[in-house]
Amino acid sequence: MEKDSLIEKSLKLVNNHKFDDALKILEEIKTDDYKSYFLKGTIYLAQNKLDQAEKNLISASTENNKNYLIFHNLGLIYQTKGVSNLAKENFLKAISINENIETLSELGKLYLNENNFDEAEKYFQAALKKDEDHRRTNIRLGNLYLKKFDNKKGWSYIFKGTGVIRFKENNYEIVS
Repeated sequence: MEKDSLIEKSLKLVNNHKFDDALKILEEIKTDDYKSYFLKGTIYLAQNKLDQAEKNLISASTENNKNYLIFHNLGLIYQTKGVSNLAKENFLKAISINENIETLSELGKLYLNENNFDEAEKYFQAALKKDEDHRRTNIRLGNLYLKKFDNKKGWSYIFKGTGVIRFKENNYEIVS
């Protein structure tokens, strides 16, 4: 079977969350290219097999350094592993190729976790310029403002990202 049809068959299995079956199909490919490395790396990432994901995505990046998703996924791996400098490096590489909303938001989250509020806000705002209703980014930006003790602004972004917030006597409840 030709490489492209194997990749296509594997993608269909991935879309049905049949990751192991998809990997078996990809093993039939005799000579890997960036597409097969990328797909394997993405599957391993979905399975939380970070070392295998990293290895395949690095191989994909050496063959194609213009695909932002390769670097976005590497950023996610390094973020999960707690290697912030490599996570930032890969997110920034992805952003230099394509200012994708998810990558902007993930980089903002990384800066927020380091309490670097200015950089976090910069990337959250860039993401919201692309989609002002992006739920995850609105929630993250809201949490940033809460950390800065700007409760009114914080809750307004969280509300935008989640829906209704009911305030009770001593706490609150978020209703989506």
